[in-house]
Amino acid sequence: MKKRLIVTMLAASMLMGSLAGCGGSSASGNAGSGNQAAGTSGTETGSAEAGTVDTSEEVNLVLYLYGSEGVANKDILAALNEKLKEKINATLEVKYIDWGDISTKYPLLWSAGEDFDMAYGGASTVMPYATLAKQDALVDITDMLDQYAPTLKAAITQDAWDSATVGGRIYGVPSTYSEFSSAYGFVSRTDRMKEYGIDSIASIEDMEAYMDASVAAGRIPLNGTSNMGPEMYKMFTMTTNQWIQTPGISDFYLVGDLNDPENIISPIFTDEFEDFAVKMKDWADKGYWPTDVLAATTDDKDNFLNDMADAYISHQPDWTGQYGTMQTKLPGVDTEFFCFPETTGTIVATSGSANMTLINANSKNKERTLMMIELLMTDKECYDLLQYGIEGRQYEIQDGKIVWIDMGMMGRLTERDREQISNAVKGVAENDIGLIQEAVMALGEFRGKPDQSKLYEDINNLMAKYGTIDMGDIDIAEVMQDLMEVMKENKISMPHGLTMLARGLANMEGVLAEISPQINMVEIAAARMKESFLTKEQWKKEIKNDAKRLYRSLHKAMDIPSLAADILQGHMKGQTRVNLDLHTSDELSGLLRRLVRNIVMGLWVMALLISSSIICTTNMQPRLWGIPAIGAFGYLMAFAIVMYVFIKHIFSKK
Repeated sequence: MKKRLIVTMLAASMLMGSLAGCGGSSASGNAGSGNQAAGTSGTETGSAEAGTVDTSEEVNLVLYLYGSEGVANKDILAALNEKLKEKINATLEVKYIDWGDISTKYPLLWSAGEDFDMAYGGASTVMPYATLAKQDALVDITDMLDQYAPTLKAAITQDAWDSATVGGRIYGVPSTYSEFSSAYGFVSRTDRMKEYGIDSIASIEDMEAYMDASVAAGRIPLNGTSNMGPEMYKMFTMTTNQWIQTPGISDFYLVGDLNDPENIISPIFTDEFEDFAVKMKDWADKGYWPTDVLAATTDDKDNFLNDMADAYISHQPDWTGQYGTMQTKLPGVDTEFFCFPETTGTIVATSGSANMTLINANSKNKERTLMMIELLMTDKECYDLLQYGIEGRQYEIQDGKIVWIDMGMMGRLTERDREQISNAVKGVAENDIGLIQEAVMALGEFRGKPDQSKLYEDINNLMAKYGTIDMGDIDIAEVMQDLMEVMKENKISMPHGLTMLARGLANMEGVLAEISPQINMVEIAAARMKESFLTKEQWKKEIKNDAKRLYRSLHKAMDIPSLAADILQGHMKGQTRVNLDLHTSDELSGLLRRLVRNIVMGLWVMALLISSSIICTTNMQPRLWGIPAIGAFGYLMAFAIVMYVFIKHIFSKK
């Protein structure tokens, strides 16, 4: 099975990380990834009628999910809420628990007695579904289904409902989709793959080649904590072609015999595990992870997102759910996922209870909550929004089929962003570094105080390298990499929409370079700016802006005489104070350091010569070469300093 096939199969759960729970599911792990048949052939509206529940008062229902908010989530949720308000007079608010906080925050969510409405849950979550049910933390929906969600009850098979029962009662809505229960894999960076000359990663051998290249480049492939141990163990069991993962008990590191799945064993007592242990020792010796891994406190995924690791190991839902965070932390960086079980073909599906939507016993709107779950899973309009996004932005319908627009990776630019981008393009066309810098300062988000002189120098160097080169001579990937390096060096984070624009332009320029290598995008930009300026509307806008600037300038000019009088009066009274905030370039700073150093050395030489000459006029003993030894030593020291300064001046770059 190829990676592209896996990604395609999981595209619906991706949605740029949209409303993703475990398994890439939306709306609590099942509501957004409901039965495909239900989603495509469901009714236009849910079966719950307004008469069954008093819906005259609008309510806001809170849902807790695993993961992080995707870049398109807010827009999709806003569109979804319009539908939900129309159908049941309710809106949905989604709150996220980051993957790294699940073990602490998820149990606290239930023990703190919060009055949220829904949450993701399942048989193998930190607080298992059955445990929560026995603690009376969940709503018993057994009898509620017929009255408030009959369509939902009919859409889910009896087997799925049976898997969700505790003591013969139903306390959660099970999923109706098939999910890979064992989809752990190796996440790598595509830019680093290109740098290392690796086309794809589809085996353990490919992983090793990638990590060898990473080490050779002075990087750390897997920079994490001891938690990588269990992940490595999963890699071992999932890539050994004689076992099958066992849903429900895999977390205990047990597997089933591929020829006899009911025969559950522990691989620890096998020859294969001994070979695996030897391989792990070899990987450690090669430097695939730090030597102090047992003392580390930051996991491999966090280090990966902070550009301190070249890879990490995780499961597929976490990988897809990290898209939004990835675009924020590593703008412009794409990743690839090598699914371990694809090497053996032993990927198995989860049961219905693996991913569920749970209704909190403390919810003040239990009936409305169940009605919403029904809409999210069976109503076509709601389902399509949650599963695929907004038509025309994340996807299109062609010949009755869903076609993803750039796999749903969409960004939006505000009017202000577009104006600043236009200024940047104008700066590139006119080779105006200052204008480009102003646009970058306006667009970017700085992590700390920006060094404008360094930014100016970096942009100038970038312009000097690429500004006037024909497109056929430019490596687009190299340009984007250099640009991202400039942003990284200056601690600048760009808006997601701009990152998406840059990626689109890179693809477009790559095609143009193949079709017509002589095309120069700078010349095109200059011509476009000139054409745009000549339009009537542009003239009006420029005249209006110039008039505003002129008015503000004249208004300020009226204050100049009085301000000048105040300054002169203060100066006559000796009250003038000048504050200077100097910013120097690295070159100027180096020059000043050398100047001060040479002045100090000169003073030392002068002092030694004067003091030695005075001593030489005396009869001080002992004597060397007929003069006092201390005087001779002073002359030697002065000579040594002079030679040091001379040699430093000739050979040093400092």
